[in-house]
Amino acid sequence: MNILIYIDALERYRFFNRIKDKGNNITYVTHLLSVYILTKIKNQNCVLVRTNKANTLKRVQNTVDDLDGGLASKSLNEIYSSIFNITKTLTENTRYDFAFVWNGQRIFQRAFADAVISEGVKIKFFEITNLPGKIQVDDKGVNAQSSFLSRLINCEGRSNKQDWIDWKRNFQDTADKKIVGQVTLLKKINLYYLLDYIGVLLLGCLEVEKNSFFKKLIKKINYKKQMIPNEGIPEGYIFFPLQVSSDSQVLINYHGDLFSALDEALVIAKTHKLTLVIKPHPAETDLALLKILLDKKSRHNFIISNSNTIDLIKSAKKIITINSTVGLEALLLEKEVYFLGESIYKNISEAEMANLILDIFIDVDYFSKKQFLIGDVLNNE
Repeated sequence: MNILIYIDALERYRFFNRIKDKGNNITYVTHLLSVYILTKIKNQNCVLVRTNKANTLKRVQNTVDDLDGGLASKSLNEIYSSIFNITKTLTENTRYDFAFVWNGQRIFQRAFADAVISEGVKIKFFEITNLPGKIQVDDKGVNAQSSFLSRLINCEGRSNKQDWIDWKRNFQDTADKKIVGQVTLLKKINLYYLLDYIGVLLLGCLEVEKNSFFKKLIKKINYKKQMIPNEGIPEGYIFFPLQVSSDSQVLINYHGDLFSALDEALVIAKTHKLTLVIKPHPAETDLALLKILLDKKSRHNFIISNSNTIDLIKSAKKIITINSTVGLEALLLEKEVYFLGESIYKNISEAEMANLILDIFIDVDYFSKKQFLIGDVLNNE
C-alpha cells in the first residue's frame, strides 16, 4: 500500500512513524528541515518543500493562518502554491492508496489535502480527542468539519450497552489522573525548532509560522515568568476552561474570539446567579492574552484558577466551553454543558456519545510509543 503523509510538526512525525511499515510504502512530505533530516537518518522516503512561486489557484481563505492575520496574503499564497504543486507532482507520478494529514485547517494542510483530492487519492484527516487512547480519523475533516454527525444518525442500540457502561465508569474513575499530553509536548523548548529556522534562512524552506524560533523562545520564557492567579474557589460556580487562543476550533468554528466568549460566559453566569471561574489553557503562550484577562478581571466579577481541570469540572454546577473536548469530558462526568461554538458534542445524546467514542473514534493513543497498523486507523469505515 502506498501512503503519502504530510508532516507539519515533529510530534506528528513521531506519531506517524509508529506505523508498522511492513508491506507499506510510506512517503513523507514536510516543510521542516528537522523532520527531513530525521527521515534521511532512518532511510525513509521524504520530500522537503521549499518556496516555489509558481502560480496556482489558491484556497487560503478561512484557514487558521488567514483568520489569525499572522502572515501576509503573499506569504499564504506562496505557502499554498509550494505545497500544492509538489504534492500534485508526487501524486501524478505515483499511485497512492491513501494520504494522511493532521487537522486540515492550517494553510499547509489545506494545500496538501487539495492536491491529493484533485488526483483522486483517498484522504484521512487526524486529530486528538483528549480521551484516553482515542483519536479522530475522518475523510471529511475533524471536529465540526467531520462526517461524525451524519454517521451518528439512527445509532440507537448500535453500541453494546454494557461496554459503554464499563467504559464510562472507567473514565469517571480515572479522569483526575489524566495528564494533558499537549502540555507535556509544548513544555519542551526543542532545539529542532532552531534547525527549522536555519532551513528557512539558508535553504529556502517555507516559513509558515508568524513567530521565528527566537520570538517563540522569548514568548515562552516571558509567559512562564508571568504568575497566573490561583484564587480560592467558591461553593457554587460555573466553570469556563479557556482554549488556546490560536486553536483552529476557536478560529474556524466560533463567531468570535476568547474575549467575546468570556463576555458570553459572564452573561450566562449572571443569569444563573453563579460565580464564573475561568482557567487559561495550560498550553497558552500569548502573554498579551493573559494581560487582557487580568484587565478584564479588574472590571468584572470572575475568578481565575490554575487548579486541576477535572477537579474544577467535578466541583462546578455547570460548564461553559466554546467547543473544546473538555465539553465532552464534562458530559461524561454528568455535567450540564453550554457550547458557545459549533461542536459535534452539542446536543449529543447518550446513545450517540457511546457510538462516537466506542465505534467511530479510533483506538490509538497519540501520546504512546506503541506501534500500530494501518488497519487500526482505517477500521471505522
